[in-house]
Amino acid sequence: METVQLIPSKIYHFHIPKTAGTTVNGWLNGCVHADRARPADFAKRWQLEWLGEEAFIVNQGALSIDYQDRLAAMKHYGVKWFDVLHGHISHLDVLPKNSFVFTILRNPVARTVSQFKDYKRLQSSDYGHKFQAARKVHDCARQYEFSEFIDICKDNPFFRTVFEDGMCRFILQDRYPFEQFNALDTATRAQEAHQFLEDHIDLVGITEDLPNVMRDLALALGQVPPGNLAHSNQTEGAPALEERESAYVRDKLCPADVQLYERVRNDWIARASDPADEGTSIGGQIAARLSKLTPITVGNEHVFDMNMPLIGQGFHPRDASGETQCCRWMGPGQEATLHIPAPVDRPLILRFYMAGWSDPRLVDDLEIFIDGEPAVWEIEDRNNVFHALRAKAAAHPHQNRVQTAYRTATFRLNMLSQSPEDPRLRGFNLWRYSYESVCESAV
Repeated sequence: METVQLIPSKIYHFHIPKTAGTTVNGWLNGCVHADRARPADFAKRWQLEWLGEEAFIVNQGALSIDYQDRLAAMKHYGVKWFDVLHGHISHLDVLPKNSFVFTILRNPVARTVSQFKDYKRLQSSDYGHKFQAARKVHDCARQYEFSEFIDICKDNPFFRTVFEDGMCRFILQDRYPFEQFNALDTATRAQEAHQFLEDHIDLVGITEDLPNVMRDLALALGQVPPGNLAHSNQTEGAPALEERESAYVRDKLCPADVQLYERVRNDWIARASDPADEGTSIGGQIAARLSKLTPITVGNEHVFDMNMPLIGQGFHPRDASGETQCCRWMGPGQEATLHIPAPVDRPLILRFYMAGWSDPRLVDDLEIFIDGEPAVWEIEDRNNVFHALRAKAAAHPHQNRVQTAYRTATFRLNMLSQSPEDPRLRGFNLWRYSYESVCESAV
């Protein structure tokens, strides 16, 4: 029997640092209107940037009343006005009950290497606003290799917050202040963190199986699995640790994280092999999400812009989010799909407004399919845009899909381009798309 899950009203990523979270957040923001996704720099608007989210845990006992008041106000405001939230400070205490909460864990050794590499590449201007203990850790990361860095910083409270069983500490941040967490033994840290995940988190994935994590996440949110994801905030060329250094991370620095990760990994493998979700209709999920998408009427055209949720895959996160120039580049893969809440019982004209191409020659390479059939398309000159691609879509009056009607446009390119200014693999830059009934048009 076909089942369609309810679309959650609030989506919260309980974002553990260095778990591909920034990449996931870029995709996640596109699931809702740009005005309904909490900006990454939102804390700055509440004058909270002097502390920094990742340093929050170590300072809980020293927070001023004024800071605590502003922090509480920020969290309540965020939940009231945004549908997608993510960050390193827990919002679990203010979320409504019908929220969807997920988190992602990572192999502790790989996560530690990534965090160290990330700190090593930062300049002093990137962390000069932080408190003294944090600045010392950043300075050491820039000056020393891993073993020396660990030896010098191992007793630093900021170092311990980020590196010492950092995933367990992050998960239990609402339950244990810094010193109380330090007093827990390894087994208790791991057990309580795992129990917390079971009690409060709807989906717990692992970075090492990110494509399948995104598949399950998309299904829960009525979205299309993203396929290729362009990695953001990635630390290129992170060095592999020597075996003695890896052993130190596993046995001394992150033993509870190792235990937690193994349990979560086993849980994830069991979930991935569970056929319980096979009856869920991805098509029904997409239709449920599309039913919430309302176009702008411009003449006879029903227009959708990139500030709206994009139901499809194969596009980079928004550029110029929240502005009239908001666009999305096709990429990083060579195929993209776009689902449009347009009627299927009548012939339509579909237009795809292009803000530009990474290479103008790519237009000669483009293939467009409408509902799986090759489409004949032409370039149409339009004001305030590079051009529009105009294609016809035939009626399908006898399709079973009429009750949950939507059209699917597929774009294929044999190659993509990149430049020194923008290293992303890109095809065209989509500004808007629209549909128009043939009987209403002047063709």
